Amino acid sequence: MKLFKKIINVFSVILITAFITLIIASPQPCKEGAINGILICGRVIIPSLYPFTVCVLFIIRSGVLQRLNFFSPVTNKLFCITAEQFSIMLLSFVGGFPVGAKLINEYIRAKKLTPQQGAAMLNYCINAGPAFIIGAVGVGIIGSEKIGYILLVSHIAASVLLCFLSRFSKVEKTAVAPILTPKISPADNFVLSATEGAVSIFNICAFVILFSAINAYLKVLSVHWGGFKYLLYVTEVTNAITYTDNILMISFLLGLSGICIWCQVLSATKALKPNLILFVAFRLLHGIFSMILTYLLLKLFPVTLPTFSSNHSFSLSTLYSTPALTVSMLSMIIIFLISLSAKKYKGKILEDII
Repeated sequence: MKLFKKIINVFSVILITAFITLIIASPQPCKEGAINGILICGRVIIPSLYPFTVCVLFIIRSGVLQRLNFFSPVTNKLFCITAEQFSIMLLSFVGGFPVGAKLINEYIRAKKLTPQQGAAMLNYCINAGPAFIIGAVGVGIIGSEKIGYILLVSHIAASVLLCFLSRFSKVEKTAVAPILTPKISPADNFVLSATEGAVSIFNICAFVILFSAINAYLKVLSVHWGGFKYLLYVTEVTNAITYTDNILMISFLLGLSGICIWCQVLSATKALKPNLILFVAFRLLHGIFSMILTYLLLKLFPVTLPTFSSNHSFSLSTLYSTPALTVSMLSMIIIFLISLSAKKYKGKILEDII
């Protein structure tokens, strides 16, 4: 195991060194990729995900979800989880990929879940949201809203199936004693939720911008060496989808989610250390189940598939001279200032950054 970790460490250093070399030798793709990432953050992630994250954190601290425990006999019988835990999965369906991980992390910090329970829930609470699957994938890439709904139903059903299968695991089902936190006023709850939501969104945006720059180089390299094109299937889900015209493959990629999403999820789960191999295995299972369910739904509800190019991708170059970039930058600066005002500094650089 130690030898394996050393090999991974050396390999990661080589990759980072190669990335630095590419940036020095040809900085233009890095610039364009980073700008694309900032625009995606400003036009998609911050407007849609940040308000939702703040609202979810507010609801959790209000204690409303605890009142759903009268549904627990049903959820315990079906999935061996409480109704409050089941609500985390439901919110992950609506909020998108990192929301479920963020909620699990909050529940572990509040001692409402053990790290083992949280790691198990992480296997089925990582889901793409309806806005992304129907709007971006179905309508934007494929050109069919009906296909978007089929992909969404398959994606959610696969996650529910994983939740059902998890009931047979050996994870401890008993709840832990929660930390008794004093009730706070709605105003304080709102401010605290806004600042913590800002930190979460900054983590997400950082990975989106980084992987947008990496993908820019992969696209350039794939022109000369075709093998680099296949790396786009596992780095970032949006780019991966635009490189295939197979609906079943698209369904699989949505379940797999990609390394960029994995990094966002793992960065939001500091209260637990999930088994990385098991985490990736469940991402693969989610993709396989989604693909099978999509195939069955297409058989039951035949849909005329539109013709779309596998090389189709979103182009944001026309937005560089618009107010979109300015608005996104201002939004990120405002959120950054809010997060700084609520952070307590210890005078130690590494701890303060984390």
